[in-house]
Amino acid sequence: MTMKDPINKVQSPAYEIEKVLIGACLRFPENVPTILNALTVEDFFNRKSKDVFGAIKSLYEKKDPIDPLSVSVELKAKGKEILPSEIVELEDHFIDGLPLEYHVEQLRTFSKRRKLEIALTESLAKVKDLSVEYQELERCVAEEVAAILKDTPVSGKKAALVLPTLSDFFDMDIEVEWVINKLIPKEGITVLHGRGGLGKTWLLLQAGACISDGKPFCGLSTIKEPVYYIDFENPKPELIHRSRVLGRSSLQVWHLSHDPPPPRLDDRQWILYKSLPAGVIIFDSMRSAHLLDENSSKDMTIIMSRLKELRELGHTIIAILHAPKGDSRTYRGSTALIDQCDHALGFEKVKAVGSDTAVDADDENDLPFRLGHIQKTRFTPYKMYLRFDPNEGFLLAPDPQQQTLKAMHQALLNHYRSFGPPAQTKFVDIVKAELDFSKGKIINLIKKGDGTLWRSLVERKFDNRITYTPVFYEGDEHY
Repeated sequence: MTMKDPINKVQSPAYEIEKVLIGACLRFPENVPTILNALTVEDFFNRKSKDVFGAIKSLYEKKDPIDPLSVSVELKAKGKEILPSEIVELEDHFIDGLPLEYHVEQLRTFSKRRKLEIALTESLAKVKDLSVEYQELERCVAEEVAAILKDTPVSGKKAALVLPTLSDFFDMDIEVEWVINKLIPKEGITVLHGRGGLGKTWLLLQAGACISDGKPFCGLSTIKEPVYYIDFENPKPELIHRSRVLGRSSLQVWHLSHDPPPPRLDDRQWILYKSLPAGVIIFDSMRSAHLLDENSSKDMTIIMSRLKELRELGHTIIAILHAPKGDSRTYRGSTALIDQCDHALGFEKVKAVGSDTAVDADDENDLPFRLGHIQKTRFTPYKMYLRFDPNEGFLLAPDPQQQTLKAMHQALLNHYRSFGPPAQTKFVDIVKAELDFSKGKIINLIKKGDGTLWRSLVERKFDNRITYTPVFYEGDEHY
């Protein structure tokens, strides 16, 4: 009997565990760092498993997407040919709910058994070799066996885990960006909820069209990005009607009538979303985007983890949640939907511009809509008030202070044309010369108009001085 035979016998159950762990990496790439921290490529016994896990490790270290196609391409670059279909079969071996830590420990145990068997087999060969001194034999065997049992290298120390310090984060030059200024954070997961019939689809179709064309949305500036509207709910005639009201746009719609239809987030084909160039993905609605139990925290954690994968690939995610009847300030489904998002927006009718008091009556057609943060945000809270025109879509609701803000905008424009963007103190002086308001009131008005009539910029090289640049609209003289 050769040395290879008993090892195969001992290791034969390990292959099933290897497939489970590789499936965990492919289905939920957020598991990769946990598995890499506990296992090495050499802990895998089967050749295919070893190659696939090695490719996953390489992709992770390069911060590239981890999916069957990417793994297949990585293997091909290393001269190893494994078809994506074969890798997809490995992905299917991980079923949600399997204890990841248990399978990691099981594979570690099989790996240590294999190493121990090899070490003992080699030691037996040394025992039979009379040319090896007994003292050397005793030392070698003792060191090798002890190292395997204690899970430490024979010589040297295991590399320490190196984590970034808070100072490292302090030095990172990364600022929050907004695809819609102050409303939708770039590369974040935003959920929008409100009761049925208010016009959430209208709102996000219009917002998406503005982003895709780089146009302001209800007075807020946008960053031009590809936008993908994933529509699981609306009939095609309704989309046609709304498109004719909103006008032509480069917004891309993935409708149920398309071939192929958009995949649900709990379907194995959900990885098709990963193939989209980085942009804004709008899911209408979250409830229709999967077939899991929306009230299950466990099920919704799976969905949110997949949205996080898309976020880490550079996508901005917006998902519509529905509110229960009689309570527009909450949403249907597990708390995981809000707990694991980055930004939550509420959309509701209110008594007046500036009010936060929701009105649920369907017949109050002349009341404004409040669109703004609610329940949770990782960013600066913001709200705005809108009205709906069936011939144009959503527009800014009239504000009693709008004339004052317009006068401030004009004063800022006049200064900007001659002297450039003023600092906050100078902006206050400019407004005070035009309007006899107190300094405190002017500062509050400056905050209110920030993002719609002007944009603030923190200049770090000048001790965090804040300067203001006017937002230009049609009719303004561009400088």
